[in-house]
Amino acid sequence: MDTTLFGFEPSEDTLTLIADIEHRTNCKIGFGEEEFDAVDDNASASGGFKQWQPHVTRNARIPREFDEHALVHELASH
Repeated sequence: MDTTLFGFEPSEDTLTLIADIEHRTNCKIGFGEEEFDAVDDNASASGGFKQWQPHVTRNARIPREFDEHALVHELASH
């Protein structure tokens, strides 16, 4: 996963989690950004990618709210 687009440096524990998911799924986790309504529970599940792959989608409406906690939350859903 390319972490340079996050705007913060993930901790070693988070980098280990990313590596573990990528190893188990045998593919890179994608990172995308899309505008969606933060209160729409289904918006983030469908956004950012045409076909399913392990991914994290940041809400373009509120990029500053995407921090390490949000990243780990998204990764844990895989």
